[in-house]
Amino acid sequence: MRKFKSAGILVCAVILLFGVVQAAPAAGLWNVGHRAEAGGETGPCPLTSLGLSDQQLTQIREMRQSTYNQTRNLRSQIMDTKFALSQLKLQNKVDQAAVNAKVKELQDLHSQMKNNRLQARQKLQTILTPDQWNKLEATCKDRHPERNAGAGGR
Repeated sequence: MRKFKSAGILVCAVILLFGVVQAAPAAGLWNVGHRAEAGGETGPCPLTSLGLSDQQLTQIREMRQSTYNQTRNLRSQIMDTKFALSQLKLQNKVDQAAVNAKVKELQDLHSQMKNNRLQARQKLQTILTPDQWNKLEATCKDRHPERNAGAGGR
């Protein structure tokens, strides 16, 4: 009898837990991490509110395509390097020099990614008028105040 009671309580607990796990994201209680589900990908692009000319739009689209291509290749290299690093570490006798070299390679790739972002930002600034740039900066700060908080800010 006692076994049945314990089993019944366990089944009820599992059902209750499953229900909470299923309902919580739908109720917005957990951040599911998908920007599209949270409305982040469906909103208007902040650039569209700047009154861009056709020439500016063309230049920005070309710059974004170029940056995307560079970033895609770097992200792929970063993934490959991270995997290679994990493989190097997964040995009985780890070659620390090889690990250090792979870590350096990963740091260099991250630096390239950061430099690409900075170059794209600088290129965008040359395409926009000073008023458009200031409006974009203000819009981004309003949309992402958490990026401007903390040590150092941006």
